[in-house]
Amino acid sequence: MVANSFNYLPIFINVKGLKVLIVGGGLVGSRRAIKLAKAGADVTVISLEFSKELENFKDSLNIKTVKADAKELNREFLSQFDLIFVCTNNVKINNQICEMARSLGKLCNNTLDVNLSSFILPIYYEDEDFGIAVTTFGKSSLVAELILNMIREKVITTDIKNLVKVMGDVKTILKNKINDPKIRHSLYLAIFNDRIFSQYIYSNNLDLALKRAEEIINGYAK
Repeated sequence: MVANSFNYLPIFINVKGLKVLIVGGGLVGSRRAIKLAKAGADVTVISLEFSKELENFKDSLNIKTVKADAKELNREFLSQFDLIFVCTNNVKINNQICEMARSLGKLCNNTLDVNLSSFILPIYYEDEDFGIAVTTFGKSSLVAELILNMIREKVITTDIKNLVKVMGDVKTILKNKINDPKIRHSLYLAIFNDRIFSQYIYSNNLDLALKRAEEIINGYAK
């Protein structure tokens, strides 16, 4: 089933320290457990069987594995987790667990039915400067991955990376020099759209670009 995209709001969540439950120790559950554990989440996986990949990573990533039947999970057990991923191949079990989780006010991802999910885990890429996430709302993760790779190859150029870094420096300077947030925003836009600033960015003269930004800021401050 395909989700109604208008019900979803894109958001990046800091999962460090969050208690995450993965129900299902197969391929999908294992990959999500490993990804979340690498991001700093406190991950527990419930399953009758666990993939070899998960067995190989669980000790180094501190992933807890509990051998138990998903059908026996109850509200008291689910209540201790912040995020819940239901990754079994049983539609009825997935639906029941997610319904129980939502009744407790928990966010739940149902891998078999996006319409019964509180959130979607998109295909994504991130580094120290930016993050990109793509979803097709349950239509095709392969197409989402294709779109992501096209963005990385065709849009994220060296010039764009330089622009991100310099605009980050500009924001820091503005916060230190200008108290009024409305004026900061106005100056930020003025710098971003300034022709001379752009010329320096796209000719890789980053020091001159930052100097130009400071000229614009200091011109207002005077």
